[in-house]
Amino acid sequence: MLASVGWQEICTHFHRRHPETCALCRESDAHVEAHINNCPNGYLTYPCLNGLWDIAMPIFIENRHFATFFTGQLFYDDTPPDREFFRAQAARYGFDEKKYLAALDKVPIVSRDHIHNAMTDLLSLVKMITEMGLENLRLVQEIQQRDKLEQEASCLRFLVKNTRDSI
Repeated sequence: MLASVGWQEICTHFHRRHPETCALCRESDAHVEAHINNCPNGYLTYPCLNGLWDIAMPIFIENRHFATFFTGQLFYDDTPPDREFFRAQAARYGFDEKKYLAALDKVPIVSRDHIHNAMTDLLSLVKMITEMGLENLRLVQEIQQRDKLEQEASCLRFLVKNTRDSI
C-alpha cells in the first residue's frame, strides 16, 4: 500500500487489528487480485468478508496493471448494515460492542448511482493523468534521444573540422 487516507475506524481499529478479521481482510484483498482484470465498468465492487462494501479500480498503463485504487468501506443504501450481524461479530471476536457499533455508525451509506458516478469520474481522471504522464515520458525520452544525437553529431563535426587527414 503506497498511500491510504480516510479509512473507516471499524476497519483500522477493529478488522485490521484482530488476527482473524485481518485474515478475512486479506482474503478480500485476494478476491480483488483474482478479479481485477474483469471489471466491465472499469471498477470492481465487492462485499468484504467483514460485512462492508469495497470498490477497486485497476490502473493500467499501456495495458499493464500498475496499481489499484481502492475506495469503499461503505454500505449501499439498498443494503444497509445488519446491526445484528455486527453485534454477533463483536461478540465472536471480542470487540467492545459499544465502540464497535459506534464505529459501524460512522460508515457512510451511499447510493449505487453515487458510487457509479464517482468511479466513472475517477476513471476518466485516471485515464487523463496516465495519458498525460505517458505523453510527457515519451517527450522526455525523445528530447534525451535528440540531445544524444546532437552530441554525437557535434563530436563528429569537431573531428571532421579539426582533422588534417582527408575524409
